Amino acid sequence: MINQLGKREILIIKHLINAKKPLSSDVLGVILGTSPKTIRSSMEYVGEILKIAGGAKIISKTGSGYSIEVFDDNEYRVFMQTFNAKYLDAYWIPTNISTRVTYITRRLLMSDSYLKMEQLMDELYISRVTLTKDLKEVRKTLRSYHLKLEHRAKYGLKINGKESHHRVALVDYLDADEDSNSVDYNNDQALYMRDPIEVNDVVINSLMSNRISISTNSLRKLIKLIIVSEYRISKNHHMIFSTVELVNLTSKGEYESANDICHALGLNWDSTEIAFLAIFIISRRNIMKSEPFSVHQEALYMSYSTEIIQKLKNDLSSDFSLYEGFEYELAKHIRGMTYRVKYGLEKRDVGILESKGSNPAFEYAVIASDWLSNRLNMDIQETEIAFLSYRFYMHFRFMAFQKKSNILVVLSNGKNASDLFIHELQTNFGKFIENVDATEFYELPYLNIENYDCILTDIPAIQFNVSVPVRRVNYFLTENDLQKLKRFFMHSQINSEHFVECFHETLFFKDMEFDDKNQVITFLHEQIKKKHDIDAHTLENLFRREQLSSSEKGNSVAIPHTLYASSDCPIIAGCILKRPMLWDKEYCQLILMVINGRKEAAPFLALSIAKAATGNIQFVYDMIRSDDFHQKIDIIKTFVDGFEFN
Repeated sequence: MINQLGKREILIIKHLINAKKPLSSDVLGVILGTSPKTIRSSMEYVGEILKIAGGAKIISKTGSGYSIEVFDDNEYRVFMQTFNAKYLDAYWIPTNISTRVTYITRRLLMSDSYLKMEQLMDELYISRVTLTKDLKEVRKTLRSYHLKLEHRAKYGLKINGKESHHRVALVDYLDADEDSNSVDYNNDQALYMRDPIEVNDVVINSLMSNRISISTNSLRKLIKLIIVSEYRISKNHHMIFSTVELVNLTSKGEYESANDICHALGLNWDSTEIAFLAIFIISRRNIMKSEPFSVHQEALYMSYSTEIIQKLKNDLSSDFSLYEGFEYELAKHIRGMTYRVKYGLEKRDVGILESKGSNPAFEYAVIASDWLSNRLNMDIQETEIAFLSYRFYMHFRFMAFQKKSNILVVLSNGKNASDLFIHELQTNFGKFIENVDATEFYELPYLNIENYDCILTDIPAIQFNVSVPVRRVNYFLTENDLQKLKRFFMHSQINSEHFVECFHETLFFKDMEFDDKNQVITFLHEQIKKKHDIDAHTLENLFRREQLSSSEKGNSVAIPHTLYASSDCPIIAGCILKRPMLWDKEYCQLILMVINGRKEAAPFLALSIAKAATGNIQFVYDMIRSDDFHQKIDIIKTFVDGFEFN
């Protein structure tokens, strides 16, 4: 039943699942680039699917919108597990054309000779015009595997590229075979020359005996790689490595495990074929903290890690060397990443949109990947950047919020009551506090209040005539007080006034029309350049960042931004397109360009807030539909006042 969902229905379900309040057909229509009537029609179908297969139903409330109500927790949990596994990455949306593209790609990967277009047209019952359109998508897919589609007159179509890339693509299309039930792939059964269960048992025994750990998903792919390799070898397609490469690979511990697997399966493979299995194991190996990591043997990756950390320190003033073990953990990741990039084994099972949230870790990963790309002289795919961002994720809060606050306590019972309150405050938020002082209310006019970042008090805030924030709390801190203070300390550098200062009425445009994203980026850059002093290479900086990873982020939004700081203070320009435009893989209507600033309280702070804001579907809807700039500013202020990083 879940296979019957179309693109619109899938996105509707994703938005309803993530929404904190009901969503109207108007809001969903704007975000998905369609009419409220179409949304209401799709909602009926979504409701039927959920009722039949999902243990839930769609609730519609006049004046508020649609929401999901669960009536069978177990059935809904099973449905969501299937849904998330299939549609986690919003870039992959099944349509009729995607089914044909999958079929065509697999047929080409399985073919040892040229495949005539007429044969594909007959198999799929489509016209030459339709096939030509499908082949554009096939070429795009093959490029992500570093393969090319050759069309030779009178012969037909054939895939060209390295054998390692061909095998990796075929492994992934075996995975696609398991998910597809719309086309008969019985011809692929010739590929299975060996029982996968037998291979599974042998591989697990070898990995465990050699104390090598890989993920369950990587284990599945390794098993299929062995099956694919055996099939390709039987067709006289062999791996080729240079003598230097082969010597290097045979010295790795993972080669021993690959050799054990081949011996146990009775595979009479030469050293090059065993080396390719070893490469895959290296590229997917999880080197845990407890496992030894030889600085001497892996000196290259340690040097990469050290240089990346130094670059982040120089360019962003973010010193990751302060975190114990980070240099080693990054080196371990780079070891596998280097092999994946070098041999076309990139991870493709990483949710890109999820990684691009408001967390600045993704931007650290972009800069690190850009450095590594230049060092290896090879492009790094977006999914690899997303995977690398996990290494930075756990540290970003400390990097983003290094500033500690000076607090002034003013209690109705005076200084005598402050000791217990300050003790409670230090116990819960000591790592965010530089200094705490207490004073009597009447002493305020005689103090230099500018020395403090916040006043905490149990007196009504309206009685204070001061220039710093005043937060009213109870003497005995309640759960609500703790949450309020946590929000303040985590975001003490953030306030709506500072963020709003990034926007300028002369840099916000509506009802714009462009042919492609490059025109949008160039236009907004030129408008910023007229009003502000920005670095000479800012446009180059913007395009480089876009080349590394598309700035589209779902919810009909794109946020092109600079790779590094290109002005003193952050600048945000924006435009609303007359109609949604295909940015890369997503249609976008709200475009915000962020020029990162050198004087931000934390790296990528303005960018992170912009990402968080546009992750809120209601915010996007309000920004697109608001009539003038001042309304937009009010919308921004309302959001930032309740802002929290995800």
